[in-house]
Amino acid sequence: MRFLSRFLGAALCLWAAFACVGCGCTPRIAERTIDITLDSELVGKPVAILLYGANASDLDTWKSAPLMKAFDPADPLKGGKVREIVSFDATQREFHHTFPPGDPAWERWKQREAWNLVILAYIPNSPDWEGPPEQDPRRVVVPLDACKYSNPREPIKLQVHTGSITLESPPQ
Repeated sequence: MRFLSRFLGAALCLWAAFACVGCGCTPRIAERTIDITLDSELVGKPVAILLYGANASDLDTWKSAPLMKAFDPADPLKGGKVREIVSFDATQREFHHTFPPGDPAWERWKQREAWNLVILAYIPNSPDWEGPPEQDPRRVVVPLDACKYSNPREPIKLQVHTGSITLESPPQ
């Protein structure tokens, strides 16, 4: 009887140890579809969206850079940096763009250990932002760690408004 209770106790401890191993999430950069949608009032206007995979060494720089500096072609921020630009053409009636998980930029971002995606929107005729750059509503920082989401395959959905970007699928 004593042997049986010890055996059952050991088996229960072993089962609990294995069960706890499966409870956690292994941090990894999740390649996800990025869905960008313009408000109807922006359709037909030249809107540009900059996507930058930021790692630990440059995240603060991209969080605090003035928006127009990031879009300036002569800006040293862009030199050798890994970024993508999605442009909505003013001559087209585009209102939606999908950036797929298989895009080569995802591999470059993963190689750089970019745990955050900084998204900036150039919106023509949007009101000038007078506050600190890191609080500019035309900037969103999205964590890319799969563990931050209940469904890491769910698309990152962004809605671009006249003076801001809204993250429609925020992390947990």
